Amino acid sequence: MPAYRMTRSAPSSFGIFLLLGVLLFSSPAKGQYQKFFPSNAGNDDATVNYAPYAAFLSARVKQGGDGLSRINYSGLSLKDRHLIIQAVNSLAAVRPTTLNRDAQLAYWINLYNLLIVDVLVTNWPVEDIRTAEGGSIFLPPTQIWNTDRVVVEGVPLSLDDIEHDILRGYFRERRVHYALSIHTNSSPSLQNTPYRGATIDAMLDQVAAGYLGRDGIVQVRNREVLLPSIFKWYAEDFGRDEHSVLLQIMQDAGHGTETSSMLGNVKIVAGYYYTWMVSGF
Repeated sequence: MPAYRMTRSAPSSFGIFLLLGVLLFSSPAKGQYQKFFPSNAGNDDATVNYAPYAAFLSARVKQGGDGLSRINYSGLSLKDRHLIIQAVNSLAAVRPTTLNRDAQLAYWINLYNLLIVDVLVTNWPVEDIRTAEGGSIFLPPTQIWNTDRVVVEGVPLSLDDIEHDILRGYFRERRVHYALSIHTNSSPSLQNTPYRGATIDAMLDQVAAGYLGRDGIVQVRNREVLLPSIFKWYAEDFGRDEHSVLLQIMQDAGHGTETSSMLGNVKIVAGYYYTWMVSGF
């Protein structure tokens, strides 16, 4: 495992991130993760037990008027906590290598998002996700992302393993950046239903447009744009250079949308931002 991973807490040096990101994204993960290389030869996810996870999402994920979904962590009951435990156990018991590519992609996104919920519930109250599990706002939150949290088919996995080695390394699907939610004000929202293989492509398009269309996410002023830092940290996932990244964001926002129209007049990226406050209530 690399000494440092490109987590969602980025150093200030864009050059270092770009170099590390290229290495991570362009080189498929090896070794113990090799078994998770996606294949279309498997089954759909009809037999995957998403019921506990779906029940929790349906009951506790609430969409706000600002387009950001939230969970009332302070109000979670013992039943809610039991559902989370059930959900983690259910997904840990899945054999993703028996699933087809779309079902695998949905599975890994669901597992990542569920494990983030589990981290926040276990450590609540948490105002800034970087401080969970004793982390610091001044240091990369490696404890959160580099800690092994689940064993799948005999392989211990951290959040970083799922995101970088499997999703980014094998699937090479840029839209996962619109689907992986860490429950901050700058993060994509957690959906109130699990991702499923049969609808994964349409759902990824939907969450991409939803994220980019959310108030304040893409900020345009005087033909300059301020973007969430995910487009700096993972720039190589979206394009060859800043211009191609902007074109990709316009496409992901959806033709004819307000965000796409605003970006059509942009001449320069003025900067990047990220808010780490947890969006619970």
